[in-house]
Amino acid sequence: MNFEANESLEQKLDIQDFLQTFQTFFSRKHRSFFLKGDLKRHFQFIDEVSKIDFKPPPEVEIISEIILKIKKYGVLSASEIFQIVKIIRYFRYLKKQEFPIHTKTWLDKINIPDYFIE
Repeated sequence: MNFEANESLEQKLDIQDFLQTFQTFFSRKHRSFFLKGDLKRHFQFIDEVSKIDFKPPPEVEIISEIILKIKKYGVLSASEIFQIVKIIRYFRYLKKQEFPIHTKTWLDKINIPDYFIE
């Protein structure tokens, strides 16, 4: 096969349609599903998590603007607060699940302050 140099990997493998469908399973549609960092560690997490049945995350709007508002001590609307609540609820749900040691250790590093629970 002879591919053009400017073709993306998705085009070379002819998997654009599959990837578009696959992205519909994500809670945030705008995020890339390519993982950055230690691939071996990511594989461990993916392998561990794939063996457990748990509910998928809820759909969440883009929160980058919400985070900027919080940093500037702005006032959040009820819908913006609810986006944060959905994320916190899901992490609390995950932390209650029985995951293998690598994933459990990673989840234990996520600290949710008590005032968010109230």
